[in-house]
Amino acid sequence: MDRNYTQLGLAHTIHSAEILYNLGLTKVYLGQVAAGMLDLRRAQEEKSVPEHGIIGDCIRDHGRGYNVFSVPVSQSYSHH
Repeated sequence: MDRNYTQLGLAHTIHSAEILYNLGLTKVYLGQVAAGMLDLRRAQEEKSVPEHGIIGDCIRDHGRGYNVFSVPVSQSYSHH
């Protein structure tokens, strides 16, 4: 499942794999390793773009040294 935010003026789609990855990585960093790894494996099943290849590496390394996916700053977005 993907969420397309172009109607809101943001040039980004949030993929379910990214949400699950972020959730899993957060749980790992909170010490909930088993639950986090389960979410990371679910993210692996949902990957849909080449950037999601990092998910397998993160699983291999048990989340150590990885950062969350973030929404890129869009040039069409203005917070003034």
